[in-house]
Amino acid sequence: MKNNIDIDISKYIGISTDSRDIKEGYIYAAIKGSHFNGEDFIEESVSQGANLVLINHDSTYDKPCPTPILKVENIRLAVSYLASLLYPKQPSNIVAITGTNGKTSNAYFYNQFAELLGYKSACIGTLGLISSHKTFHQSKDILTSPASITMHKMLDSLASDNINHVAIEASSHGLDQHRIDCVRIKAAAFTNFTQDHLDYHHDMDSYFKAKMRLFTEVMINGAAVINADMPEFDNIVKLIGSRNKIVSYGQNGAEYKLIAFGDQHIEFEAYGKRFKSKIGLNGYFQAQNLLSSIALCVATGLKIEDLVSVIPQIQAAPGRLEQVAETRGAKIFIDYAHTPDALEKALSNLRAECKGKLFVVFGCGGDRDKAKRPIMGRIASDLADVVIISDDNPRFEDPAQIRREVVEGAKGAYELDNRKHAISYAIGLLQENDILLVAGKGHETYQIIGDIKVYFSDHEEIMSCIFPS
Repeated sequence: MKNNIDIDISKYIGISTDSRDIKEGYIYAAIKGSHFNGEDFIEESVSQGANLVLINHDSTYDKPCPTPILKVENIRLAVSYLASLLYPKQPSNIVAITGTNGKTSNAYFYNQFAELLGYKSACIGTLGLISSHKTFHQSKDILTSPASITMHKMLDSLASDNINHVAIEASSHGLDQHRIDCVRIKAAAFTNFTQDHLDYHHDMDSYFKAKMRLFTEVMINGAAVINADMPEFDNIVKLIGSRNKIVSYGQNGAEYKLIAFGDQHIEFEAYGKRFKSKIGLNGYFQAQNLLSSIALCVATGLKIEDLVSVIPQIQAAPGRLEQVAETRGAKIFIDYAHTPDALEKALSNLRAECKGKLFVVFGCGGDRDKAKRPIMGRIASDLADVVIISDDNPRFEDPAQIRREVVEGAKGAYELDNRKHAISYAIGLLQENDILLVAGKGHETYQIIGDIKVYFSDHEEIMSCIFPS
């Protein structure tokens, strides 16, 4: 999508939305964001050597400028388009995954499948850029879907190194902000749709529309891998129409039908042919994620028989219902679950295998969707025997107020204002056959307090409680 831009891209050597990164021969895109107005830094960008300045069509900027200023219809889309021209190489097999939950696991599984079958591959998302064949400088503030310029630089670099299988996590923020536009996607998956990010999207309809952009605007003539067990499945299929080929998966899937999962085995049908394999993943939702990633792999040229042969070697993504320790006959898991649906799935799966008491430690992030806090509290108290509410990433909110809002739904829950103490307290209560889930942060190694990141790892805290130095 060209966004009605007609310029000679050969005149420029780069593009940036940060005036500090501008050099001679660069395009500066003055984006109005939630925290900064890029138009306030136009003069600085020009002094740094910007040869062209982009502003949005509705801008009222009227200061004299020695550098040409071009108004564009949609500045975020324009940045993606121009970045794709400046960094034009892309891997030949790119897949994208959207959904409230499951994006990271799908991308991680796709990367493993491709590498296990001898292909050079990578995945881009919440965990950063992962590839055994490539290192890439990463910002400290990793976004699920990187900024569009970073995205196109990454893809260009990967393609230059002949890494031609890449999985991208497509967040609703990233889709809404056109970070993935102009990426040549061959297949895309929609894993599920439940409440999250209403602080940004404000309502579920806007959130859904952001997700659907992947299938109605970004990817054309690709394979749309859709979870047939979603209540929204029929509506999704209708909205996609003839733009992309529908490939359904799940218990109700036509192309990929999940038959059975349990006792470390998975059984499914793929286009009518039945397969059974050992599996080393925890949780029914991981079986669905595995099936989705298999569908993405087949859509990008991998053979189903080869994929099935390596299923036993597929490992869970870090912090996704990951068992990290065992003490006194009790198991301890960590999970990234920070939405009502993800917490319910994690606890439900652990509840099914728990022969003793089920414990959970979790909190909710500050400056994020407040409506989900009591909902998550209620889910925890419904499914767990012992609920301990603590802090997650309070950001600029009062941690005590966040905890109170969670406790509203979790009657009888313990409340501890220090995540380290909460984990230690929970471990101290464990007895044989109990299970503890520490939820919300998973792979993360920090807590955000105000605008400061403080080092904190659930995994390390658990291990230090069990094996004190």
